[in-house]
Amino acid sequence: MARIGAIVADDTRPNLQEVVKRYAIGPFELDAARGVLSLDGEPLALGPRVVATLTALVERAGDVVTKDEILDRVWTGQDVCESNVSQSVYTLRKVLRDHGLGTAIVTMPRRGYRFTAPVELLAEARLPPIFVRRQSVAPPRGLAGRLLTAAFSLALVVLAAVPAARAVPHAPQLSAHGAELYRLGRYYWNLRTPAGLAKSTQLFAAVVASDPRSPLGYAGLADADLMIADYQHEHVKPARYFARARTEIRTALALDRDSAVAHASLGMLRYAADRDVRGSAAEFQRAIALDPGYAVAHHWYGTTLFEQGRLADASRELRAAITLEPVSAATGAWLAEASYYGGRYADAIVYSRRALDLDPHRGGALRRLGLAYELAGDLPRAIAAFERLRRIGPDASAAPALLAEAYARSGRRQAARAALRDALRLHPRDGDTAFAMLALGERKRGLAILARMPTTMYKTPTLTDPRLEPFRSALHLVSRLPETSS
Repeated sequence: MARIGAIVADDTRPNLQEVVKRYAIGPFELDAARGVLSLDGEPLALGPRVVATLTALVERAGDVVTKDEILDRVWTGQDVCESNVSQSVYTLRKVLRDHGLGTAIVTMPRRGYRFTAPVELLAEARLPPIFVRRQSVAPPRGLAGRLLTAAFSLALVVLAAVPAARAVPHAPQLSAHGAELYRLGRYYWNLRTPAGLAKSTQLFAAVVASDPRSPLGYAGLADADLMIADYQHEHVKPARYFARARTEIRTALALDRDSAVAHASLGMLRYAADRDVRGSAAEFQRAIALDPGYAVAHHWYGTTLFEQGRLADASRELRAAITLEPVSAATGAWLAEASYYGGRYADAIVYSRRALDLDPHRGGALRRLGLAYELAGDLPRAIAAFERLRRIGPDASAAPALLAEAYARSGRRQAARAALRDALRLHPRDGDTAFAMLALGERKRGLAILARMPTTMYKTPTLTDPRLEPFRSALHLVSRLPETSS
């Protein structure tokens, strides 16, 4: 395996010169080198593996490309099955079909796929070598060094999915070595998984070691600590991570008081740790004013607006974020949430599916996908989503209540009652359990659980769930909800 130093050279870097290949496919343009599919000049919010699958087919247009060949190219070294390829092809067919290319990908039974649409090579040129200053910081030894070396073996794949101009705000503050570390750190950070956040922490620490005068490494460390406190709050002490983030943000702002990244981090710290909604909004607005192209600022501002019930404003910021950074599963999942609570179930389905394409194990997106299907009237797909949720790990305990409600709505009352027994054992006072009871006709028990739901300074999601509409007058909720504006 190549060492870090072999990938990030000291002088010219011919090993990272890119061949720019762009293809025209009907109204689409595929930038194969950077892993971006655009429509009318706008990048589409597709996952890097979906675009890589398309690239594998387009580069051999007219030939049969087997599923094994796609797996070897797109999921190198990973233990995945052919269903991953099928899911990517399904997503591609839907996108292409919406624009008149419904037969572009033909299935060859027991063999693979053939791309049959006309393809035009637009450009094939070589970018000039990048000159960087000599690095004086050696890669870390031991476990951290091995992890970083392993991470860099994936760099040429994952970095192509992140547009450089958007992924590294104020890029001149970083050396080329630091910029690559930072971009890879942001990729793993966007996964929001325990393993991803741990890797991002190591990579951001390496950014600090490489470029100690840049605020980006410190702000990246703060963002990792903030997300650990949020996503892993049941297993860690959030106060400890908030304290670390506060110190890291202070250091970043001391290096650059106009760092958009640091101000966005401070906005989330003030919201999550200090419960300072007004101060948090001011920091997000300042970050966006300093760098309108920083996706994380829009994303975090959108999520905080959502939690305050300002759905229209939240959707605006989240849409800006996903346009700037289409490979963020977290942004897609939050857009699905905002669409669902706004009654836009078709949009919720689209955004949930995009989030799951990027991260198939994202339980929150699966939950929202199932509920959107349920309220859109597609109960078989809702049940399929909840059954998949039951199989995938940390969020599996939410599945019985959701399945109980969907089974009840579809007339499978015996299955619904069996699932409800599991839900009562796991989450007896949860909102989903209450909705399952309501679907089974147990109004008194279900409404009693909902009536005890706490209201806080943030709008309580359960009490604004569209599933509650038929029962809202019975619960007398209007007077209990905090006033919000959209």
